[in-house]
Amino acid sequence: MVYPRELRERVVAYAYENHAVREAVGLIRKDPGVDPAGLSNRERSLLVDALWDKWPVGALCARLRLPRSFYYRHRGQAARQAKASRRIALGERLRSVSESNWRSYGYRRLTDALQAGV
Repeated sequence: MVYPRELRERVVAYAYENHAVREAVGLIRKDPGVDPAGLSNRERSLLVDALWDKWPVGALCARLRLPRSFYYRHRGQAARQAKASRRIALGERLRSVSESNWRSYGYRRLTDALQAGV
């Protein structure tokens, strides 16, 4: 005999599987018969990223057997890369302002020149 609670849990599990397979097909370009457990960790984290607004992150990570720490590390990696590229761009701007003024500007004049948009 199937109890209502077990039945509800099965429905939730099947709904999750349905969402996961559909997203895997769309995001990762895998075939429709893909098993979410057979994905790489990077693909799993992309899948969690796509489904986090429909399902709790902890539940998604548990169902995909993906450590939550890996998911959050992967998620923060994009922010770290953006910050690094901004720092590189700022360094290039500092060098160009400094070179155009014969390297005679100190940090205060460099800051003023960057804020003025030179």
